[in-house]
Amino acid sequence: YCAAIPNYDYYHDIVNVSVGTVANPSNCGTTGGPGSILNRYSDYTTVLPPIVLAKGQSYPLSVSVVGNCGTASTTIGAGVTVFIDYNGDGTYSAAERVYSSANVVPPFTVSSSFTVPATAATGIMGMRVITSYNVAGASIAACGSYNYGETEDYLVKIQYVPNATGAGMYCSGDSVVLVGSAPGMSGEFTYLWIHPNGNTDTGAVLTIPNAQNNHSGTYKLCLLTYPCTAGSGPADTSGIRDVEIWISPTPGAPVVPPII
Repeated sequence: YCAAIPNYDYYHDIVNVSVGTVANPSNCGTTGGPGSILNRYSDYTTVLPPIVLAKGQSYPLSVSVVGNCGTASTTIGAGVTVFIDYNGDGTYSAAERVYSSANVVPPFTVSSSFTVPATAATGIMGMRVITSYNVAGASIAACGSYNYGETEDYLVKIQYVPNATGAGMYCSGDSVVLVGSAPGMSGEFTYLWIHPNGNTDTGAVLTIPNAQNNHSGTYKLCLLTYPCTAGSGPADTSGIRDVEIWISPTPGAPVVPPII
């Protein structure tokens, strides 16, 4: 990816990035892996595992910034912007800006959420977080130099998520049929259903005959895709689709008092 780095190593610094349930706290005295420059650029692509995201799913996002790193501090505001290389082409386009903040006085935390497009490429690609002195997030470029602030680079792993039908409420004794589908998928893959109790089944269709209350819960559907035509080698698991069902007990016959 292109370089994005401030000219100076003081004032604003990113001290936490959270995406979904993953958080990366830091401080003025820490930075990323090889190629990082304290208080200017933190490269976490080689020291943290990719953040797992699923197509079509929404995730909370927050970024915390302070204004007193390096040899000087400031109360002048800064903006924050976040890019994700959704199409995996090795660049950050304007359409791949997933968040931008106003110019905010430090210290501050900005929060939002974003949705991974269903058209995003699958695989491992980059995510870039930038805070820049006295510049609103929407005006921060993904590449190039700027005066004060910090750039942090991460990896994300975008996964395919299968579709499923059949969620809902059923009566005791009903036959429940859950049906998975994988539009756009090609090559060799297997459907894997995970029951609430941990049992598993394969196949696109999961049928639960004579369903009872103990069958209620969240069923998880994912795909196992095979990198080799012979089926050898480790299987890669897709994102998970949750399917919730509830089985209501059949009410008993009403009790009618005797007529005297």
